[in-house]
Amino acid sequence: MRYIGDYVGRVAITLILYLFLRLILMGIINWYRRQKKPLPNVLMKINQFVIKTHRFVGVAALGVVILHAFLQYRYYGIIPIAGLIAAIFLAIQLILGFTVRRQKEPERRKKLAFFHRMLGTLIVITVLVHRIIGARMGLNSRQ
Repeated sequence: MRYIGDYVGRVAITLILYLFLRLILMGIINWYRRQKKPLPNVLMKINQFVIKTHRFVGVAALGVVILHAFLQYRYYGIIPIAGLIAAIFLAIQLILGFTVRRQKEPERRKKLAFFHRMLGTLIVITVLVHRIIGARMGLNSRQ
């Protein structure tokens, strides 16, 4: 039987992948622009929805990750270092995202947005590493 922390972890991964979708959509849209092709309507609608919900999902993702870490510690007595690193990156990412949004100077905003995107990629990588290590340590099914 799975414990609740497993499900919370799956929700966290889903939210993080949703956030990563923003970066993927940006790449697809830039490809269309370079090809000088019009954006399909469905792609525009999806992108608009993701843009509108991105920050709320980011806040929710951090809350779910914190809950997952709490449950992980209560159930197993440990928090894997890869998971802790991913959580710290996510917290920094959240702060960075809100900082980018409030930045007035275009050059500084551009640099912060770049770091925000790169950190998003690092978060996905650290979450995947966390899952692989957790699976190898047997943390996904307690005896």
